[in-house]
Amino acid sequence: MEVLGSEVIGAPQSNLAKAESPSWGSDVYKQVVEIVQKKEKKLDKYNGNLKKSEERIRVLQDHLKNVREEVQRTQDLLDAKAKAIESEDHLKRLAERELSRLRTDVITFEKEASGANEVIHSMQNEMFAAQERIDKFLIQKNWNEEELEQWSLAVKQSEDDAIALSRYCRKDDVILKSGTMKIGHLTKVLFLPH
Repeated sequence: MEVLGSEVIGAPQSNLAKAESPSWGSDVYKQVVEIVQKKEKKLDKYNGNLKKSEERIRVLQDHLKNVREEVQRTQDLLDAKAKAIESEDHLKRLAERELSRLRTDVITFEKEASGANEVIHSMQNEMFAAQERIDKFLIQKNWNEEELEQWSLAVKQSEDDAIALSRYCRKDDVILKSGTMKIGHLTKVLFLPH
C-alpha cells in the first residue's frame, strides 16, 4: 500500500470509525465495529508517524547533502593549502640555494678584496721606498733634469698604477657590500614566519 497525504492508497475506505453501531446490531457486530475503529485510529496514528518519519528522513537527507558539500569544500581548501605549502617549500629551497651561492660569492669577493688590499699595501710600500730612494739620490747627487724626469715618470706611473688598483678595490668593495646586503635580505626572507 502507498501513502498519499493522510490516506492509504489501496486500503478499503471505511466509515465504520465515523459511524456508530446501530442499536439493533448484534454484540458481535458491535465488537467488530469497535475493533475496526481502534484499528483505523491506529492506522491514522501510524500514517501520522510515517509522515513525520518521512519528513525527518527528508530533512536528514538535506542535512547529509549539505554536510557532504561542506566536506568537499573543506577538502578543496585542504588541497589548496597543501599546494600552497608545497609552493612555499619550493620557494624556500630556491632561496636557500641562492643564499648559499651568495655566501660563496661573498667569500670569493672577500678573498679577492683581501688580495687586492695586500697588493695596494705592497705597491704603496714600494712607492714609499722609491720616493725615499729618489729623495736620497737627490740629496747625494746632483741629478740632471732628464734623469730626474725619468724617475718622476716612474714614480707617477707607480702612483697611477696604485690609483687604478685602488679603483678596482673600491669596485670590489661595492660588489662585496651589494652581495652582503643581498644575503642579509634573503636571510630575513628565509627566516620570516609564513
